[in-house]
Order: sequence, then structure tokens, then C-alpha cells
Amino acid sequence: MTDYAVNMMQGLGDTIYLRAFITAAPEDATLWLKTAWPELFEDCPRVRCVRSRTRLRTQALNEARSQVKWHDRAPKDAVELSPRYKIGRNPILERLAPHWPWPAGPMSLPKFEPIIKSDKPIAVVRPVTLRREWLAPARNPDPVAVCQVSKSLMRSHHVVSVADIDGRYERLVGELPEAHERYDHGQLDVKQLLGLIQQADMVVGGVGWIVPACLAARVRCWVVLGGCLEWNSPDSLGTDEWMKWIFPDHPCKCGGRTHDCGDDRKRVSNIPELCS
Repeated sequence: MTDYAVNMMQGLGDTIYLRAFITAAPEDATLWLKTAWPELFEDCPRVRCVRSRTRLRTQALNEARSQVKWHDRAPKDAVELSPRYKIGRNPILERLAPHWPWPAGPMSLPKFEPIIKSDKPIAVVRPVTLRREWLAPARNPDPVAVCQVSKSLMRSHHVVSVADIDGRYERLVGELPEAHERYDHGQLDVKQLLGLIQQADMVVGGVGWIVPACLAARVRCWVVLGGCLEWNSPDSLGTDEWMKWIFPDHPCKCGGRTHDCGDDRKRVSNIPELCS
């Protein structure tokens, strides 16, 4: 029996990618995860979750309200792992692999309960926002493009908008997309949020946690790309049959999170054609 003390990355999307390694751990391994997202491992009997004590807003809120059983610390003789990835063009799982003693398994999520009742198929839309703790305006898509896709889905789907906008740590960019139902101010906890993704027919938004969530849940995702495409490309983030990548007309292939790509470099002129 081997104990591993894993100093997890704290992003929700990063945690979903890391789950592919955790669920593939050898049968004789016990993993002590320092994480703010213990709900992502409720179906993993060999996982013990330890509070991350992070000061990041969203993560700290989830950690504070989590109902999981917490453990104090890993055993002193546990093997320490600190998985991280450098920004790069090869797939994220490949960039994480050198930090693990075993290969990744398939991406997955625990099964969460659906939260929406509708006779129509559900489309989840992520408004375009800026987070103060991870300021990355370059990768954001044109909010007009996201709004156009959302509007096109209003007849065929029950559209649900989800975000965590508080005006201080996270603020809206552009307009809110049209929706039948809104949870734009952090009303959903992580189990409700991922349960909504799992029951969705499709998800629409920019690069962020929706990409690994849809890959893991095997849900259709229309990713509206912005700039910073040197690092935020389909090859880097991971792609399969579930993903549809919507590129700007003249994409900016910069590598800086705060680069001023310019509105013209993010414009997507063929949204009506794609949605017809």
C-alpha cells in the first residue's frame, strides 16, 4: 500500500483534467488530495480530501460549504506529487503526465443529479466575463458571437445561462446572452453546475472549465474562440467528436493572457451560417 500526497491545482477545469490520473491510480494506492473541489472525487474510494486553505474566491467558497468528509493531512511518509503544466501547444494531459507515476485514464466525472426540468433539450451558455484572480482578456471571445449563438438556440432549446458575476472578482464583458433561465451570480454549487452540464444537450461559451467538463461528460460543446491562440487551441486543450471550435475571422495567435488582440481579431462573421 502506497500513500500519495497530491498538491492539486485549484482551478475547476484543471481539477477535471487531473481526475483522469486520479481515477487511474493503482489499486494499492491511497491518494490524499489537497483540493477545493472534493465533490469531483465522491466516487473514488481510495481518495482522501484535505482542505486546500486557498484564498481564491470561488474555490474558498466551495471549500467552506462542502459537505464531504475532510481529512486532516496525509501520512508523513506519503509520496508527494505536485502536478502542474507549463503553457504549451501539446495536449494538457500530455503536459501533466511527467508529474505522475502512472498514465492517465479516460476523462470522466461522478454522476450528479440533473437540476433543470424542461420538455426541450437544454443548452447551457456561459456569458463572457473577466476574473480578477485570473485576468485573461486575450482569450475571451467576442461576446456578440456568444449572444448570437444563444439567441439562435432559444426556439429549439431551453437555454440556461450560468456564471459567477459579482462585479468585483468577476465582471460581465458585453451583454448577457438571451436565456430562459439564469444562474449568473454563483447560485449553483459545483454539484449542481456539473449536474447541469451532464444533462445538457449542448454547451456554448469561451475557453474555460466548460471545455474539460464537456470532454469528461461527453456533451456537445461549441467553443467560441477569442485570442491567445498560441496556447488556447483545440490541440492544446483537448478535442474529440463532442467539440465544435468556432474561430474568429482573423484570429490572434498571441501567447499573452493580457495582450490587446483587438475587437477586429475576435469577430466571427459566420455565426448565422453555423447556427442555421
